[in-house]
Amino acid sequence: MAEVEWSRLKAPELRALAKDNAIVIVPLGSTEQHGPHLPTQVDCLLAGEIARRAAILASRTTPTLVTPTVWSGLAEHHMSLGATLSVDFPTFFALLRGICSSLVRHGFRNVL
Repeated sequence: MAEVEWSRLKAPELRALAKDNAIVIVPLGSTEQHGPHLPTQVDCLLAGEIARRAAILASRTTPTLVTPTVWSGLAEHHMSLGATLSVDFPTFFALLRGICSSLVRHGFRNVL
């Protein structure tokens, strides 16, 4: 099975995958409260794991990668409950634009 996790690959391997027209999945999560019974990173953990599993399945037919999960999100609606890290829309959009621009500059064309 080919490695799908961006953070486990080296630059030459990633350059080769860009040349192979690999799909790159960028999972998005949020760090926020989930009541007294769950940790604050539930969204990130779930999004990252779903993306990883999807990349494994997709990589059977198409080179596929998954980047590290973006852990900051738009979670203003959770702020009053405590334990939440949120950013505003311009910051969130700029972060995603920067990540996608980086991927495109490295030759990737299919970004989810």
